[in-house]
Amino acid sequence: MPPVWADSTARIPKDVPQPLKTLTDPLILTNRSARRLPTTYILTEEPAQSPDPFAPFAARAASRGWRVVRMEAGHVPNRTAPIPLAALLERLP
Repeated sequence: MPPVWADSTARIPKDVPQPLKTLTDPLILTNRSARRLPTTYILTEEPAQSPDPFAPFAARAASRGWRVVRMEAGHVPNRTAPIPLAALLERLP
């Protein structure tokens, strides 16, 4: 499944297709203590993109008790907003 942000002119590393099973196969946690770890969903939002295609996933995360943090950035914030992303990650528990 080609990523929507793929840019053939990007410098290395080049974007590669997303394995489909990462979207269809559930994550199964067998260690009960892992379920108690603090969890945060970072919803990156692009002002020009409305509605946000990832908003339903953020809502699902919130319904499961996860903290949801919104930041203005492209889907790959380590490329589109690396400094704000690093600052956000430093503030998380």
